[in-house]
Amino acid sequence: MTLPIEIKDDNFKAALEWLIPVEGESLCHDSGGWTKYGISQRAYCPNETEAKAKEIINALTFNKAALWYFENYWTKGQLEIFKHPLSLLHFDCVVNAGKAGAVKLLQKALNDCGHPLTVDGVLGKRETIPALLRVQHESIPVLFKYCISQYQHHRLNLWFYLVYEKQYTVVNGKKVLYSQYLKGWMKRHYWLHQHISKILSEN
Repeated sequence: MTLPIEIKDDNFKAALEWLIPVEGESLCHDSGGWTKYGISQRAYCPNETEAKAKEIINALTFNKAALWYFENYWTKGQLEIFKHPLSLLHFDCVVNAGKAGAVKLLQKALNDCGHPLTVDGVLGKRETIPALLRVQHESIPVLFKYCISQYQHHRLNLWFYLVYEKQYTVVNGKKVLYSQYLKGWMKRHYWLHQHISKILSEN
């Protein structure tokens, strides 16, 4: 995978090499609307009509997608302070749970590691970043264990809400059950766990 020349971050490349294949490079429609490279109309062009959003998302190239992820998720999410493969896991969290949501999951995991933090979704320099750097230095596998556990708990709660409470979304005027996405969501989380576990076992 060749990144745009503006991006020279090896950890970002590793994260994107994980993300793009599982998200898919073709135009599709899921719970976030029209989607390509994992970039949904809800995130990329939320104010456009369904037809216009389809046109915009379909026109995304790999380079545009890579730059968009780097600027809006990697850089704004301060992923450069995370060591690989924790950077990969947190990147996936940011993409799926949002920047604040991902930091809350990180803070809960750091609490589990014995570093009491306020779970406020802020990656601050006074508490959260120093705790992250300490735990990364002490044991990446331990932090991974707690992070993936918090992420799984979050995903299960979200899946339960979408499938059993909200039940469906509307695509082109037709109801589409969220339950049809459940198997794919669960497989993706399993693959992420296995992928990072393999990386850690090889280091």
